[in-house]
Amino acid sequence: MAQCIVEADRRKTPVKFSKMRSFHYGLGHNRRIEFKNGRAINTWLLANAPEQIQSLGSSGPIDPEIGIFCFEKLDGTILSVMFHFTLHTNTNFGLKFRADYPGVVAARLRERFGPDVITLFLPGACADINTTGPRHREVGNELAVKIIESIERRKVYDGKLELDAIKAEITVPRRNFMIDQTERIKNSGWNLESQKVFYQEIDALKKEGKTEDSTIIQAWRIANIGFVSFPGELFVEWGLKVKKESPFPFTYPVELGGDYLGYLVTQKAYQQGGYESLIARSAKTSVEGVMLMFDKAMELLNTLYNKRGFQ
Repeated sequence: MAQCIVEADRRKTPVKFSKMRSFHYGLGHNRRIEFKNGRAINTWLLANAPEQIQSLGSSGPIDPEIGIFCFEKLDGTILSVMFHFTLHTNTNFGLKFRADYPGVVAARLRERFGPDVITLFLPGACADINTTGPRHREVGNELAVKIIESIERRKVYDGKLELDAIKAEITVPRRNFMIDQTERIKNSGWNLESQKVFYQEIDALKKEGKTEDSTIIQAWRIANIGFVSFPGELFVEWGLKVKKESPFPFTYPVELGGDYLGYLVTQKAYQQGGYESLIARSAKTSVEGVMLMFDKAMELLNTLYNKRGFQ
């Protein structure tokens, strides 16, 4: 990594920057369905939902916005494209690491703008957002169409292009694994064999004995655009709240940034139950802990905004 930093510094070059935005409504769905008994079940477990209880539809929203950021040489040659989208990258399963739909986007951008274009994907708050039917190639191709259309009508940012970043370490409480979880696991929709995994996870956490975690929240800006990362899989409701309450005119929350504490759920989701609200090493942080993360994220964004020198 140190060599990468040295090489990147050596290859610095002046660039022009442009920011665009598009939308796609047809690629993702909120993967939690709520029922009249106050419970929520994930869409892939609906075959196990109780037949005698009516569903009330999706438990939460989606975020269809595509954030697009282009860096080009002074002669107009595109060097890099960064894009932000709120959708799980879990459409291409298998036993190997895979680039999934962001890899398809990157391939399409290289075809259109040249083989040296570097693409960076920023995952939005997509903990509870999965694809609707189309798999990784279809998702990537449809996103690429939107991104390429936007880049081709880009307008170069003419303000002062300032960069800034800030981070903070915080300590957040874990979920209470000492409270009996039998009913929550039973009502989650998993079959009996799969339920055993969650009891094993709780035992592992009890043996570990920790009740809190130290982690990192990071925020940065490019001109008048804010970014903030969370150390886990953030529910879309939190991501939309970041956008709404940030002082920046545009803000993009990034999940899985700097650390991994598992699913970062809302109070509503925790009360409803479901996969992400069960206790496991992939779901450690309490709702109170996520609230602390959100508050720190807002503090960092406001600090960056108040230091601004942009137009």
